[in-house]
Amino acid sequence: MTTTKSCNFRLGLESCINKLKRSQPHRIDVHHHILPSFYVAALESIGITTAFGLPFPDWSPEETMGVMDKNRIADVCWGLGTVL
Repeated sequence: MTTTKSCNFRLGLESCINKLKRSQPHRIDVHHHILPSFYVAALESIGITTAFGLPFPDWSPEETMGVMDKNRIADVCWGLGTVL
C-alpha cells in the first residue's frame, strides 16, 4: 500500500513539474530583428525610407517583450535592422 501511495504521489509531482516547465518561458529566438527609432532616423537621413517597398514597421522594446511573453520566449539573439 505504501508503494502505491508513493508511486501516485511521485507521478502527481512529476505531472506538476512538467506543467510548470511548459508554462515557463523556455524558447530562444535566434533570428530577431529590432528597429530602434535612431536607426530608422539614420536611414531616413540618407534617403532610405522603405524595405522592399514597404515602410519600416514600428518597433519598441515593449512590443518585443509582449511577443516574447505571448510565445514563452526566454531570450533573443537580435540583429539591428531589416533587409533593405
